[in-house]
Amino acid sequence: MSVYYCEEIEWEKIEEFWNNEFPEKYKDETVFQMEPFPRDGPKSITFISYDDEAVKLISDKFKLRINESWTSIGAQGLKRLTGEKSKWVDVPMKKIIEYKPMTKEQLQIALSTLRDFYSEFTPEYRDHQNGKNKKIRENAYRNAKHTIQMTEQYLWKTEEIMEILCDGDTSDYGRAIIMDEFRSPRYFDSDMSKLIRDVKNKIDKMK
Repeated sequence: MSVYYCEEIEWEKIEEFWNNEFPEKYKDETVFQMEPFPRDGPKSITFISYDDEAVKLISDKFKLRINESWTSIGAQGLKRLTGEKSKWVDVPMKKIIEYKPMTKEQLQIALSTLRDFYSEFTPEYRDHQNGKNKKIRENAYRNAKHTIQMTEQYLWKTEEIMEILCDGDTSDYGRAIIMDEFRSPRYFDSDMSKLIRDVKNKIDKMK
């Protein structure tokens, strides 16, 4: 069994196909779920089926792309289509995380904090990679990891910034995968650079 992204982004088309064309015999082995991300724009749609014929049918109708990171539907969905006797019919969809959006001033403070963390990390990461001897490289690695830990603690307390980092993914499973990579200095370097840029872009769009 594989988990797929369904590249048909209009839920209404999928729902119409499910109700009018998709064979009843496949429905208990199949699920579509609209995920709550990305925050802006069309939502991601997950598709799973235990029936190979159903997968072929959906693949012919809508474009499918394998999601190699997932093993099931997300824990926080918006809408779901599945059979009355399927394994997914009673799987609860957790309430989407809600929060009061940050003001422009709060985002500016957050941006400054992120830049401070990144400024602390950058020279240590450079020394970890290019230090003249093993001791310098090991000390730099410990310092870089400490900064990553401090950044992660900050992010878990700042829901809106965390959501930007995770590209709108509010599921526990999705965030666990993203944060697991984030803890690696190599990924932290690129992820923080992108996060700072994304937060700045959000601020620039605000009045």
